[in-house]
Amino acid sequence: MQAIFFSYAVFTAQVSPLVVIGMYSAYTYIALARRRRIGLILFAAHYGFAGAVAIPFYWYRSPDLFETTRLQIAALGDRPGTVLFSFGPFILANIWYLVRLLTTPPSTT
Repeated sequence: MQAIFFSYAVFTAQVSPLVVIGMYSAYTYIALARRRRIGLILFAAHYGFAGAVAIPFYWYRSPDLFETTRLQIAALGDRPGTVLFSFGPFILANIWYLVRLLTTPPSTT
């Protein structure tokens, strides 16, 4: 899950936490300013990087990743409140980001 939601933030955090803060602040600014094209490019880059680099990196580092993830999901299945508290903010942020970009006219400035 960390590889998916944090994507390249996992790697940039090693450089500086300020880089990660700046990165997510840029996402927020782009959504608030309704920069549709760059926002969608960043969204695709984020999840593209997660799929192409972060997940394989985690899998290489922990060969039993799929089994561990399966066990964690089974354990979380017994705690729906924990799932909501853990993943809800990320899912809501992604939905808000996409809705904001796709339902409003693009900025002209």
